[in-house]
Amino acid sequence: MYKKIMATLDGSVNAECVLPYAEDLNKKYGAEVILLSVLEPIVTMNDEQSPTADAWRQLEAVQKRLASDRQQYLSQKEKELRDKGVKVRSVVLSGGKAAEQIIDYAKKEGVDAIVIATHGHSGAGRWAYGHVAEKVVRGATVHTMLVRCALPPGAI
Repeated sequence: MYKKIMATLDGSVNAECVLPYAEDLNKKYGAEVILLSVLEPIVTMNDEQSPTADAWRQLEAVQKRLASDRQQYLSQKEKELRDKGVKVRSVVLSGGKAAEQIIDYAKKEGVDAIVIATHGHSGAGRWAYGHVAEKVVRGATVHTMLVRCALPPGAI
């Protein structure tokens, strides 16, 4: 039924709650697991002046460092799953909004199902976090599993 499962990770411990579900789907269907993380671009807006060439270089350096850190994080999670016998690979995307990148990558790669964490925010917390999971559910053309992850008290 499933040949490719995409599990999204944002670098947080809470988002890792998707990993046991992706692992179970791998065991049940023999599906490859793709660990996907999206780095949205660093945006700076200043109406009074546009960033200098030096400022742009600094932003690019920060973005490259974040991408490198995220790839190291995913590589560790990939190793943990591989050690359990899971066929897995990892991908870091950057340059766009997370939900759009997730949906587009799923289409491009022929993913059969997406496993994504929802932190259960409501109100201002939901607005502040951009409700990526909700956007993915609405935009994805494949099965999408939402995994509710508990946040520690007072996290918002």
